[in-house]
Amino acid sequence: MRLLLYAFSLTLGIVRAAKQEAWFSPNYDTSLAQTPSIPVNLEGLYNNRGFGKILNESNFDGFGSAYPAQYIPSPNFTLRTNLPLTPGKYSSLCKLASSQYGQASGNIIAHYNGSSDIRPVLIPSWRNWPYPSGGNIVFPYYLTASGINYNRSNIYQCCTWLDEKKTLTPGHIHLLAPGDRPVIEVGVVNVEGIPVGTFGEAQVVIEGKEFISNKYTFNATYGIVQYSPTYDSIHAHVSPTWFNEAKFGIFIHWGVYAVPAWGNVGKNETYAEWYWWYLNQGPRTKSQTYPYHLKHYNTNITYDDFIANFTASAFNPKEWVDLFADSEAKYFVIVTKHHDGYALFDLPSKVSRRTSVTLPPHRNLVKELFDAAKTYQSTLRRGTYFSVPEWFHPDYAKYGFGDWSGGLAKNPFTNQTIPYTGYVPVKDYLEDLLLPSMQTLAGLGTEIMWYDIGGPNLTAQFAASWYNSVAESGRQVTMNNRCGLPGDLDTPEYPRSSPPVARGRKWEANLGMDPYSYGYNAATPDSAYMNASKIVTTLVDMVSKGGNFLLDIGPKADGSIVEAEAKALREAGVWIKEHPEAIYGTKTWWVNQQEGADTRYATSDDAFFIYFLKQPVGKVFLESPVPWVEGDKVTVVGGKRPGVVIGSRKDVNGRLVLDIAEDIAQADKWVWIVKISF
Repeated sequence: MRLLLYAFSLTLGIVRAAKQEAWFSPNYDTSLAQTPSIPVNLEGLYNNRGFGKILNESNFDGFGSAYPAQYIPSPNFTLRTNLPLTPGKYSSLCKLASSQYGQASGNIIAHYNGSSDIRPVLIPSWRNWPYPSGGNIVFPYYLTASGINYNRSNIYQCCTWLDEKKTLTPGHIHLLAPGDRPVIEVGVVNVEGIPVGTFGEAQVVIEGKEFISNKYTFNATYGIVQYSPTYDSIHAHVSPTWFNEAKFGIFIHWGVYAVPAWGNVGKNETYAEWYWWYLNQGPRTKSQTYPYHLKHYNTNITYDDFIANFTASAFNPKEWVDLFADSEAKYFVIVTKHHDGYALFDLPSKVSRRTSVTLPPHRNLVKELFDAAKTYQSTLRRGTYFSVPEWFHPDYAKYGFGDWSGGLAKNPFTNQTIPYTGYVPVKDYLEDLLLPSMQTLAGLGTEIMWYDIGGPNLTAQFAASWYNSVAESGRQVTMNNRCGLPGDLDTPEYPRSSPPVARGRKWEANLGMDPYSYGYNAATPDSAYMNASKIVTTLVDMVSKGGNFLLDIGPKADGSIVEAEAKALREAGVWIKEHPEAIYGTKTWWVNQQEGADTRYATSDDAFFIYFLKQPVGKVFLESPVPWVEGDKVTVVGGKRPGVVIGSRKDVNGRLVLDIAEDIAQADKWVWIVKISF
């Protein structure tokens, strides 16, 4: 049976005929709703003319030739064609078609992401005598071999309804052991006619080999609604998958505080970026900033005088992002404005002139770094730290609290009020400075808004607009918990042990390569910086517990990075590059993240990882209920012997016993990893 396709479109409803010949008398079925359609370009399939009024009007091959009627294929044949489509949501496949000999039947196979669906298609005959049917395009006659038959002929609209509820991306769990709490993502879309934001029941189906299929019903919101500037709406936002899986980022504290570069040493070390604040606290702080300043500068030198020496003369943004990439970090967060109010990006003159563009070094440092990342390391995600309050901004005084009281500072030696360089008076700090600053950072393309301090804010107003805007462009962003709202993630600072965070909530620990300063502290000797071994072991510890590790560097005032920091980052990157599957995309093992001081656990979609922070040799006994079953293979991850199978068994007490030979132990360093593949 021959199938004549006159026109073909993939639609979300009914499609009109794309073309009408002068002698057509089409009758459209106006009783059917006309909904938006998505046309598919079939120009490449237009390879013949299926009908004409007179001889030589047909042209199948481009030379005026056509198939003779007597050689039409027999009814027993199959016509197939593949139509590649842009991935998306399609409700139906609608076509204008006719069958030459009786009713034609067949199947439409719709291929989804990882699955397919077969739907039948029925196409009526182009003419049915003596019971002619009505088509969507009706002709008053048809041609025969001897002339014209004035019985009507038809072309029909035939729709194959696709499964609107089809799962776009099913979730897979390869192993489910007692106590596990796996998190999977399932791609879904709303059924046509269900508005985004509708609340109702949803159903999840769990099925697998040797597993009784189960269906669970729960309440859900269909689709992601537009965010509104309210606590509940913003609180509903969660950290995106890319951030959860990135695991390792670089924090950059760079600003005017890198000029004095003082935070003391040892047990008296404090944050060097707090130089101005400690200076104003007098001579009795443990940082000893007051006597240090008195010794190295005269009493008339104020903090803002350091701006002229913040030169950025050695700042090479390409070298920075290349270093971050070499460290195998997946994102970075640069301090765009610390509590001193000096911004490393441009702002409208009516907002503030206390910026690196208006003031020395007269460069938009944040934009330069972002541009370099986009150009040279395009996979690096870009984030921005931003202090909500400013210590000494005159217009913050009405919102001031604690150490962030606002109002002009005084020279601690002369007690004279100090001007706030670059200050532009604003009616309201939140409306006229804070909000435009955040909007500017969003405009630069930040993907992480890393706030600090919180306090009075307009975070909900900004976040609602930001979230809605990036969603329209298909991007996903995140915001931390220091914005006056809970945000998407918690941010424990300089944790000395496993950070106290809520299980199930995303977190990111941050600490510096300096023993206790984020900003550059010239008093810190090279030997005191975190080395590659410590970077790796800290990263593994954080990863096993479900966190990200944001590791800080403090560049010098000229924009150069301390060589001890750069060297350690590159060395750590070599190790991470050899063990990526055990770092990125892993998830905490809810049963037990840690056994003793030196063993950690984590999982991924297809493996269970065991990390040893101390070199394992010989028989290793694991007390935790590791998901190992008879027949499983335990293999080495990374190092010089990746993929080597090591002996594994359960002893009479149910412990997993690993036999790790000396050569295996010697094949890696810092952290030794084995895995059980699912």
